[in-house]
Amino acid sequence: MTAALLCAAPAFAADIDLVKPDGQHRTLTAADLAQLPAVSEHIAFQTEHGNRAADYAGPRLWDVLKAAGLAGNGPPRDLLRDALLVTGSDGYGVVVAMGEIIPEFEDKDVILAQKMNGQPLSGSEVRLAVPGDRHGGRSVRDVVRIEVKRLESR
Repeated sequence: MTAALLCAAPAFAADIDLVKPDGQHRTLTAADLAQLPAVSEHIAFQTEHGNRAADYAGPRLWDVLKAAGLAGNGPPRDLLRDALLVTGSDGYGVVVAMGEIIPEFEDKDVILAQKMNGQPLSGSEVRLAVPGDRHGGRSVRDVVRIEVKRLESR
């Protein structure tokens, strides 16, 4: 994947702009995602329109970050100050704490889903799927940007 990651903003709707804490950018393509091992999660949550449940499949967010060089360097506890700002094409953004996805800590299978109920998502859409949330507020459609934010303590 490292050869396929470029230092540029996304060129296509399926591309995801990955941003390191120092501001460096890389682009993740649908082909890059397809090269990573996929997991499947049954995710159910409430919405203002009622309950929703589906089986989502795609690579784990942790695996994506590691493959792109955005996580996994150094002791895991050093990453506990990091947060991920995940943004969709409509500008909607949510935060995922790095501690939620680090294998040595919560190890939650947050995924960048490319399939729902065995079918590809519309177009080349990628959706953030967060198991365990009671409400679907962090289910970001059409992810276009993932930014690693370093939270400094005083």
